[in-house]
Amino acid sequence: MFDKRLNEEIKIKELLGKDNPVILELGANIGRTAKCLLNCFPHIKLFCFEPDPRNILSFKKNVQDSRCTLVEKAVADVDGKIALNQSCGNWPGQPVTNVHTESSTIKGTIKHTELHKWMGYLPPISVAVTKLDTWRKQNNIDVIDFIWADVEGAEEELIKGAQESLEHTRYFYTEYTDLEMYDGEITLAEIKELLPSDFTMAYCWPRDVLFRNERFS
Repeated sequence: MFDKRLNEEIKIKELLGKDNPVILELGANIGRTAKCLLNCFPHIKLFCFEPDPRNILSFKKNVQDSRCTLVEKAVADVDGKIALNQSCGNWPGQPVTNVHTESSTIKGTIKHTELHKWMGYLPPISVAVTKLDTWRKQNNIDVIDFIWADVEGAEEELIKGAQESLEHTRYFYTEYTDLEMYDGEITLAEIKELLPSDFTMAYCWPRDVLFRNERFS
């Protein structure tokens, strides 16, 4: 899915037009998308954000590349610490050893477990969190070529904490849903309303959307 979306649908190399982009992956999980991005661009600077300790451990095993920096933090509209609900359970038909760690979230989870009866959540843990604006200033990042966001319902918090960073971002890709999968999750229309005014929708899929910053056109 990752290779298909990046290479066949988005055509990310053609989209960015360079072999040395600065790319941020927000919600890196165990590194599948990171590996695809590293394969796409020989001189990439890739920053991957992941707060779940289970995924961090797997990511470090799966991705060992000097072009990639793992940031062991969640991304939201606050700096410091935040509660993370760790997903668990097993996809139907999967071995019990394949614990589902892909839906950990800083949002409420009642809606999600009502929709997916097979899924559960462990008691929340405290993890480090940063505003993207804070992180960008600390790391002296000028232009961000592409943001890949998979923040499990926390799109509102991400965008509110990244207003300045988004002004310096060429493309912003994120999941969305109008079904409210997580408690308090915002809709696609609300995402568009929160983004800086220069962003327009470039592509839209049933659960994912790509925005373009027209300031860079």
